[in-house]
Amino acid sequence: MVQEDALKLGLDPGELVSVGRVDQDAEAVRAAAEGMSITYDVIRWSVLALAVAALTLVQTVTVNQRAWFFGLSRALGAPSRIIVAYVAAETAGIVVGAMAVASGLLTALSPSITDFARAAFGVQADVMHAQTMLTLALAVTVAVVFATSIPVIAVLRRDPLEVLEAPRG
Repeated sequence: MVQEDALKLGLDPGELVSVGRVDQDAEAVRAAAEGMSITYDVIRWSVLALAVAALTLVQTVTVNQRAWFFGLSRALGAPSRIIVAYVAAETAGIVVGAMAVASGLLTALSPSITDFARAAFGVQADVMHAQTMLTLALAVTVAVVFATSIPVIAVLRRDPLEVLEAPRG
């Protein structure tokens, strides 16, 4: 189709048109897909790490604000495991609540996400599947343990009587 016009212009039709085969670039496409997968994995784990750091910070501040009550409990003979259980239950409650909201949003938006992925990229996108949920459950368990342990260690290392004493100016 281009040959006649190319010859009129004095050009070689072979230089104007190049035909590439789909299977020639398959390795490049696979490499790009692998790179994108790694990028999304880094983003996913980074967001999770930031969430754990934020939760740990929030729990540390909360436990420090309640140090007087924990000190009073310990001075009256409450075992340390009660304080650990209290902070762990509070942390788990925060995480479970956040997961419930996130799961609800993903469930509600799943049809829209699937339709967008199919229309824009021609792929099937499953937002919530078993492997992801298993990984998320493991990550959340580690997050709860980490976000509980640092504040609890900090409050249990303090002397209960020192915490109960009024600050002197």
